[in-house]
Amino acid sequence: MQDFDSKPLIACASQEADFLYRVENAVMSIGCDFYHSDDLMKADRDTFSRKISCVILDYQSASGLDDPFLSRQSREEWSLIVAVPKGDVQASFQAANLGAVNVIEKPLDENELKDNLRNALISEMRVREFLASEERRFSAPIFNCLTKREKAILRLLMDGESNKRVAAILDMGLRTVEGDRANTMKKLKAESYVDLIKLVTQIESDVLSTRKLFFGNGRPNRSLHRVMADKAA
Repeated sequence: MQDFDSKPLIACASQEADFLYRVENAVMSIGCDFYHSDDLMKADRDTFSRKISCVILDYQSASGLDDPFLSRQSREEWSLIVAVPKGDVQASFQAANLGAVNVIEKPLDENELKDNLRNALISEMRVREFLASEERRFSAPIFNCLTKREKAILRLLMDGESNKRVAAILDMGLRTVEGDRANTMKKLKAESYVDLIKLVTQIESDVLSTRKLFFGNGRPNRSLHRVMADKAA
């Protein structure tokens, strides 16, 4: 992930003039730059991939809802907030499938919109800090079977260090490193070093659950699950 620019960029996908006006005012009021695309299929992919920190999507009028790019990027690169018609259960479930961190209802409430945008920015900063930290790399439950020493060795191996270099860094014997590496692969059921890399990479790239967790740690707001539960009741 890229670092934030001096002014985070928030995008809005909609073809509705009043919706765009409200979102742009909210974005500018919290000190961010605004980017508009009424068709996500034709959006500047380079801008989305490198600079966007949050996208607010108007479910009713935005194009490109079936674009795999939207689902993939909203899970990996930025926070997605979806605005749905009041009481629309189907739209709320579709938002969840797209990887939304939250759903807000139309007509937009100005204060709720600003709170959501602020929370999205906070969540992105926390996610990026988390991904840059040492703790995130082997915090998934699957790695609980490893000892502290095995995790230390695995961290260095994932950074591209050789067995010999790992032994030197950790002040261990080469055979000990080789033995711990073999035990690690056996515990994680990895048949090769490539399998090991794929396993770690797959876990590290799945940040959606982390983003939703951090989003909920901002000011109180109606979570996606709460909105869907209220509609289903």
